[in-house]
Amino acid sequence: MRYAHESDPGSAQYYWLCAVWELGKFENPPHVQQVWWDKLAKCESQKSAWEDFRGVVLPFDHRERGPKEIIFDIDLCPPFRTQEEVRQANMRLHEGMERYSIPHFLTQTGGRGFHQHIFYESEMTRLELAKKILMACRMMHYFGDGKPVDPQPIGHARHMIRMIGGRKMIGPNEFHYKTWIREIPDEIVPVTRLKDVKYPEKVEIWRP
Repeated sequence: MRYAHESDPGSAQYYWLCAVWELGKFENPPHVQQVWWDKLAKCESQKSAWEDFRGVVLPFDHRERGPKEIIFDIDLCPPFRTQEEVRQANMRLHEGMERYSIPHFLTQTGGRGFHQHIFYESEMTRLELAKKILMACRMMHYFGDGKPVDPQPIGHARHMIRMIGGRKMIGPNEFHYKTWIREIPDEIVPVTRLKDVKYPEKVEIWRP
């Protein structure tokens, strides 16, 4: 499936979420959330309620994960000690999925890491499929609470994740945006303007 986006960056995010609605097999319109800078805490911490994306003013920051979507999020926690180790783990997962012909796409989160997304059609559960991938890539020992491969985007019935075009707030008026990338870079170059955000050129469904 291919998706064309209008030149307006806000519209591009809206049309991408319409595509996600179909790809993720949502029964109802996906919910979204916006975040704000907390001046007292000096961090990104204030969040809106979950709302139907059709009634929220652009841009959206977080979206609901699809019922038929797997998101791998590898964090900096033991045994990893550096961001380079996290990058290498992401490379290992990406290359493993490439080797086993598992369709997926890569995103740079706007923070220091990456998300790897898979839309699928299967009677197996999201958790069963995620474990199958991790075992094939010999990364199952990294999965679990307090381990690098975060189980929350996979195991929870409903989960919010930063969406493409969503903002990571660095300061009161400073943002880094989540964006689609072709390959995992040696060094992260943050996207600081919404108009520079990229969206997947093609999304394929995994049918294990």
